[in-house]
Amino acid sequence: MSEATIKDEDPVSSTQPAQLKITTDVYTIPITAALAGGMLGFVRGSRMSALRFLAENAHRAPTTVRGWYFYNKTKNYRVLLGGFKGGGQEALRLGAVGCGWVAFEEGWKAISTQVLGVPQLSGAKEVVAGGGTASAICVIYGLPRRTAVQTIGLGLGVGAAVALLRKGKEILVERRGKDDEGHADKDG
Repeated sequence: MSEATIKDEDPVSSTQPAQLKITTDVYTIPITAALAGGMLGFVRGSRMSALRFLAENAHRAPTTVRGWYFYNKTKNYRVLLGGFKGGGQEALRLGAVGCGWVAFEEGWKAISTQVLGVPQLSGAKEVVAGGGTASAICVIYGLPRRTAVQTIGLGLGVGAAVALLRKGKEILVERRGKDDEGHADKDG
């Protein structure tokens, strides 16, 4: 073989830029899950902090106006701090679950198309993601068998619901495209 042939076949020396195709689900799902977790965690964390502060200070209630002012001021700061701590923890937790969902979804899509060679199976990616994420949660938390079965069933149900919503969205977008084409013919 000549050197020119070797250079032409070498993919590293290609002048084509590398392309990485990232679907919107890869970043939308974890970010949405983290935001929802942050809001839920903030509410739960602030409530827990308020109850904890009340329990810790129930035996020494303030007796003066100045004392009540500092009592409420301290309580408000502790409630905010507890809310931010709880929000951060829950955001990380649900963000990780969202990343797991996306990993199962994209992994199934790659396995079904590239390994198995059956691209039609990639339509069940949401169901696989729901079941896989629920299974991972069961293993991480060491749930008992009955609870694990219920959790996996719930994950599969949520995955099926997401798959149905995606299919409905595709149908609506397809109909809108046909409607837009029909209106363009009438106007033009």
